[in-house]
Amino acid sequence: MFQAAIEENAMDENLEINVAGDLPAITEAKDAIEAFCARRDVPERVTLSLSLAVDELLANVVNHGGQDPGAIPDIRLRVRLEHNQLVTELSDSGQPFNPLAAPPPELDLDLDDKPIGGLGIHLVRQLMDDVQYRREGAYNRVTLRQRLNPAD
Repeated sequence: MFQAAIEENAMDENLEINVAGDLPAITEAKDAIEAFCARRDVPERVTLSLSLAVDELLANVVNHGGQDPGAIPDIRLRVRLEHNQLVTELSDSGQPFNPLAAPPPELDLDLDDKPIGGLGIHLVRQLMDDVQYRREGAYNRVTLRQRLNPAD
């Protein structure tokens, strides 16, 4: 069951979500983001790319982010429109993890020789115009930026 607090401020063009630390909550968070984007006429390609990126990042936090086995990190998402960009900030209280430090996957290897993992972060990097990471206190913070109009 989705245990999220969703706040939307139409004046500020913001959506804020506290995401429960389970896999069903990821779907609910993505649905809220997609509805937010639809109400603001965000291009479908931007919405779909963001949905995939958020799915990957949230799944990583839920599956691997706990400081202790079984621990559920505090997860928050903030989505806003800013200067012809869709900006998404994901913060979590999980283990320190910089997704940008992960090496790119070796895509040329045969399927049997490819290690498990690493493709999701690669996908996030490819889908977004900009991805930034920082650790602030007890929180990982990932910022995703995507231009609404690729020509800008």
